Amino acid sequence: MSDALTDIARDQRRSERYREYLEQLVKYLKNPSDQNYKKLEESAQITDSVPRGLWQGQSELEKGLLERAKKLKEGDKREWARTLWDLEEESTIYRKLKEISPFNRKFLIKVDYGDGFVAIGGELQSKIEDSIYERDYQTRDCDDYLLVLDGLDEILAKSEVIWTRCGIMNQNVPRNSNGEPRLKEY
Repeated sequence: MSDALTDIARDQRRSERYREYLEQLVKYLKNPSDQNYKKLEESAQITDSVPRGLWQGQSELEKGLLERAKKLKEGDKREWARTLWDLEEESTIYRKLKEISPFNRKFLIKVDYGDGFVAIGGELQSKIEDSIYERDYQTRDCDDYLLVLDGLDEILAKSEVIWTRCGIMNQNVPRNSNGEPRLKEY
């Protein structure tokens, strides 16, 4: 058992190692060589070696790394969505990864139905904040706004939906609106 300060320090160390891992992932995807893969693998091992912290469990980046790296190189959209999901959209590493992903120059909106509630985020949140702020309104200070969009149905009809994961244990495939496994993706 450890104390809270030790656990917090571990979380911070893991976060730093994870950023280094992501930087190495960018290098590998831009130049997929045996040497760059070896550095990526070492970076994953170093990140995984940090014990659990206060808020984060021990990572398992090395587990399945070769398969994930292969899917990313091939442009697998689900693997790219999973990779980008937990990153801050304003971060440099998010922008670097998105730039080499199949989503470059596309607008990404995260929709999370965890715990029965919906949370919508991703690039949408910062775009909305920018739009409100550019109109000289205060943002982030308990104010509420209604944004009125014209033509959203047409935009949504042309959008692509990529299932990334489910929070229910052992639910490894997307489901249709009746909760049954989907036979195909749209």
